[in-house]
Amino acid sequence: MSERIPGPGPETWLRDRLAAGKPAETWKPMAKIGRCEFSGYEISDQGNARSLDRIGRNGKPIQGGTVTPRPHKDGYGLADFRCDNPDCKRAHTLTMQKVALWTFVGARPHGMNASHLHGPAYNWVPEAVGWEPIEVNEGRKEDRPPPPEPTHPCRNASTGCPNLVINEDRRCEPCCAEAGRDIADKLRAGIPLPDAAKPYGYKSMAWPYQLAKKYGGYTGTMTEAMTQRPPLKGWRKRAARLLKVA
Repeated sequence: MSERIPGPGPETWLRDRLAAGKPAETWKPMAKIGRCEFSGYEISDQGNARSLDRIGRNGKPIQGGTVTPRPHKDGYGLADFRCDNPDCKRAHTLTMQKVALWTFVGARPHGMNASHLHGPAYNWVPEAVGWEPIEVNEGRKEDRPPPPEPTHPCRNASTGCPNLVINEDRRCEPCCAEAGRDIADKLRAGIPLPDAAKPYGYKSMAWPYQLAKKYGGYTGTMTEAMTQRPPLKGWRKRAARLLKVA
């Protein structure tokens, strides 16, 4: 279990690490969680994540980079990780505190929850997160400060959205809902997910797929959304008929 320290905050934790002769940030291969391994990622003891250059399941190279969490409504950081298990068709959405604890402390002990010791904004291990008994964790939530106020303009500010968001270059919830409905409409029209989501600039298809389900009522699977094709119309439809006859 992690201990509270006086004057909590990244500046204090960094100063103490350096004073103790420890690295400012240590990276490790992401731990196995449940039955899934995540060999394509590394996690740091500051609660950061990055993907590695690797070969995808389709045999094509994937370039690694920083994994940027998105904020949960309660302030937790969520990120999508694709495991090595070919039976898992979708990426796993995990909280950053869970990923950091599994990687640097170990699997969740029975009767324990991942606890933020100084609020959900920090995922440093062991300074800011630790495994705690469920009742202690629930009691801590009552005294926890509220999530940080949004201060960054919505990504759609240039088109007139007045709302603010917690993380820079993100869309507010109304804009996410609008995108989800639009993507869902396109999916129902037979347009594949990469084309439906392209105007919104998402790097991972897991998030626009979830938006389409949540706000647009899309009911298809991820595989269907990725591989479907729009029905032929006009001269293309006539040409296909002629070729079929021939």
